Amino acid sequence: MAASAEQIARLRRLVAEPGSTTYSDIALAAVIESHAVSDASGRQPLDASWSPTYDLYAAGAEVWEEKAAAAAGLCDVSVDGTTLSRSQVVRDYERQAAKCRARSRVTSTTMISHREEEVYEGLDALEALPGVPQLPGVQLDASLVVNNPQVIE
Repeated sequence: MAASAEQIARLRRLVAEPGSTTYSDIALAAVIESHAVSDASGRQPLDASWSPTYDLYAAGAEVWEEKAAAAAGLCDVSVDGTTLSRSQVVRDYERQAAKCRARSRVTSTTMISHREEEVYEGLDALEALPGVPQLPGVQLDASLVVNNPQVIE
């Protein structure tokens, strides 16, 4: 995975950072590469045949949020009748981050659940453990565990 010079230049334009004083090309490439997405063929970044594809808007949002955090200490100043509202910088950066976030790709996560047989096997093992109280007439309810996975974590 390597962000191209074109992608770095595009991100620089997106985040209003034309020079490398604040963000080096290496730093921006790292931000870009942290937002790898599936390619046009649907291949995931860990797939050997994946074509490097990145969400530049998500990368842009990350940079704008970082810039907003860096500017958070700025305060408004009045000198000789002139007021500098530097606190607006943070708000403007946050707005830019929100715009980028709105244009970024929608992502999803695949959740893998336990197979029902494994849950039942786990309950059998739990019932056989020494120290687990055995209450007369009470059995562990596997359907409760299957329907509520957090119970077995």
